[in-house]
Amino acid sequence: MGQPLSPDLSRFTSNPGRSRFGARAIPIDLLHAPSPRKPSRRATPEQWQNWRIASAASAISSKGAQRLQALRQAINEEAGSDRQLIVCADATFTNSTVLKTQPGPY
Repeated sequence: MGQPLSPDLSRFTSNPGRSRFGARAIPIDLLHAPSPRKPSRRATPEQWQNWRIASAASAISSKGAQRLQALRQAINEEAGSDRQLIVCADATFTNSTVLKTQPGPY
């Protein structure tokens, strides 16, 4: 769990090694981010506190922010910081957790 599915961009070219453009499709990045299991009603206060901490740490917006930072770093290492990163996301990722961690402009 937690291992990103990294796309192999070479398979998106019609003529590998000859194409003027690196990819002819849009690579998609996926990361499995399950939520921690909620304790039973009869759980101890300590179990509930541990669940709250684990739940906050595994919030989807936090995972999204971490993944965007990792993608930006990977692009910078491969193609340089001039390469644009275009992200399409829903309202789950338009909050301070995600936006404050991004370097911008994209």
